[in-house]
Amino acid sequence: MPRQAINLTNQLVGYWLLNEASGTRVDISGQGNNLTDNNTVTGNPGPSSILSLASQFTKTNSESLSIADNASLSMGAGVRMSVQAWIYIDAKPTNATLTILSKWTTGVGFILLYDNRTDTDYFTFIATASGGSPNASVNATNFGAPSIGTWYFVVATYDGTNVNISVNNGAVNSTAYTGDIVDEATAFQIGASEATPSAFMDGRIAQVLLWKRDLTATERAYLYNGGNGRLWLPGTRTASGLRTASGLRTASGLRTVVS
Repeated sequence: MPRQAINLTNQLVGYWLLNEASGTRVDISGQGNNLTDNNTVTGNPGPSSILSLASQFTKTNSESLSIADNASLSMGAGVRMSVQAWIYIDAKPTNATLTILSKWTTGVGFILLYDNRTDTDYFTFIATASGGSPNASVNATNFGAPSIGTWYFVVATYDGTNVNISVNNGAVNSTAYTGDIVDEATAFQIGASEATPSAFMDGRIAQVLLWKRDLTATERAYLYNGGNGRLWLPGTRTASGLRTASGLRTASGLRTVVS
């Protein structure tokens, strides 16, 4: 049977490996959306030998990564979207949230978070239109409550009909939503939200990707790779799949690509 085509560079607008020890986190999507390090986000081991490094966020230090709004990161009329992140929680807040990534202010835009408020203990994705209405929130209830000290692969999407979320390539939770995601002039952030300054991340985040389209089930499974993750370079695709790499950054620079 012919292999189904996978083109992860299609409408990819941000790809952050987050494998730097500190400082600027480089966007390798080709869009130039490098992230500024706020309050010294450090590094720690990642989810697997393939994704061996991650960014470490300490909530009490108000640490985050960010870039100002620009056209490539803006949503708006007719735009569909997907985000992917590997997430490791160090400590759960009491009746509060941890921000994984956001382009969110005063209750509008989009945000991926861990929600530990009353009656919730889930990864959550929220998308809203102008003024915050209509809006949709979806909890990853099919997966259930995440544990501290464990890596999770989370994908959230908006496909024009529903907002969706899945954990570890498991069953998808969906909430109906047919509005556009508002194009706010707020910053894109990892580990923080402009609307909730206290909701900083407390843990690690690795390999964040942002697309202006809905990922397919085949693409989600490919990226999860049985829990190992998938390290790939944007570029020419071969019949056997996207180019992969043994690692992209070391102290001396880029490592060798393995086709």
